[in-house]
Amino acid sequence: MATPEFSRLNDEVLRSRLVQLRDAVKPILEGNYLSSFTDHTISHSDYLCGLVDKLAQPLSDCSRLSSQEAFVLYAGCYLHDVGLQNEHADLTPTIQDVMRQPEFHGRQWGDLASETRKEIVRREHHRISGDMVTQSIDASDPTLGITLTQDWQPGQIRALCVAHCLETGTDEYSHLTKDWGVFRMGLLSALLRLADICDESRRRSKLYLERTRELDLEARSHWWRHYYVADIELRPGPQGIVIWFDFPADRRSQYRELFCAGEIPEITTEFGHHRSLLASHGLYWMVRSAETPEAQCTTRPMDNDLERYSAEKVASRRKEQAEQDQRLALGRLKEGRPSIQRSVSELRSRVATISAAEQLSEFTKLAVHLCRLGGRREAWTMLWGEYNRLSQMVPVKDRLEAAVKLTELMAEDGSSEYAFRILYRLQNDATALQDDTELQYRFFLALGRSQADMLAFADAADALARAAKLAPDEKVRMTIEAEIYEVCMLRGDFAQLPRTAIRGQSE
Repeated sequence: MATPEFSRLNDEVLRSRLVQLRDAVKPILEGNYLSSFTDHTISHSDYLCGLVDKLAQPLSDCSRLSSQEAFVLYAGCYLHDVGLQNEHADLTPTIQDVMRQPEFHGRQWGDLASETRKEIVRREHHRISGDMVTQSIDASDPTLGITLTQDWQPGQIRALCVAHCLETGTDEYSHLTKDWGVFRMGLLSALLRLADICDESRRRSKLYLERTRELDLEARSHWWRHYYVADIELRPGPQGIVIWFDFPADRRSQYRELFCAGEIPEITTEFGHHRSLLASHGLYWMVRSAETPEAQCTTRPMDNDLERYSAEKVASRRKEQAEQDQRLALGRLKEGRPSIQRSVSELRSRVATISAAEQLSEFTKLAVHLCRLGGRREAWTMLWGEYNRLSQMVPVKDRLEAAVKLTELMAEDGSSEYAFRILYRLQNDATALQDDTELQYRFFLALGRSQADMLAFADAADALARAAKLAPDEKVRMTIEAEIYEVCMLRGDFAQLPRTAIRGQSE
């Protein structure tokens, strides 16, 4: 297997060290301790190096990765998962701490059932990876098979390994990824985590191995999820990240529901965790899905047992989410909005007798009323649930009207990220709308403002410019042009300033 290009690494000394590190850990990564996992070999690490190159490609010259940063990041690609293959993890401080927990009092690591040990290693592998780095610093008998001296920046490499599985909102993650000196640890951690979650294609799922391994339905569903992802393509610019699904031609609509509903939100959520950080470095990545042409499809369907299991997982996830949304909405309504609650109950009792469009319109009115009473979060949360339930059953114009009002409520509550997700999918419908200029104006105004809040200034300027053209009067148009002026200034793009703003400055 060819060594990756390491295109962000220009220092030949560091490049030589990285090749040595790769050669040393390759035999460790080729292990198969957790046989139910998809590919975590050197191939996975090599592929991550290529992905971080692409993710970092849009960085401007003044903010591109230094050779030291690139070395630490590539090393993280090779070492973040080494803990998964440590069959003697009991020699690490992480497992020793685990064995001191009350549930394991008086027991030894070797006394635990094999599956229990494997589950602990899977759960703690990021910390075990960090321990293995520590055990190789200035060591005569390094766990990694190579001694890491201090000029290899082992502390930063270890931090990336441990951080790659942590919740981003925790104090521990914040401490591990704190920037210092020349190391932008937050950016490096984000690039590693995003590359890791983007390596979800069939390249890592060799289904013929099912015949030689004992895999439960959960493990098999994970393998097949990878199998149906033909590729994940990273395109700098408006195309963003494209997840290419390749479903059997006769089951596309069914499998779209089973797999897209899980894959897209997971990746989108991870990118959302790092959105502000990425934007501060000029990196704007959006995630969308696409499907390969049916005529070129080569995938086969799942067996009945796995198909039923996958369907049950989706149903369970949706039920959980629906129950959570309902608890949130109704719980808050009961606290201080009894009149709204009565109205909601009355409306729900009439759903069989009124159209979906009427239902959505009535729920929108209730949400606006609740917002005016001061319950902004309750208002859009309630309306969002009803919008998701009803929007595909109503005419396009009614859908756009509800979406605009919903996203206006979200924006009022400082939740522009959710607003953008809704509006982004409806751009084509809004553009095609011919008989309602006011609705078009409100749509592109809401879209532009949500993009500006997300620091996607170029897209925001375009959407606001469309809103300005549709503005109901000159005063409103000039107000929007002032917003465009601010967006362009923040972006540093003086060439795109509105003409009226430029004229005002010169005057």
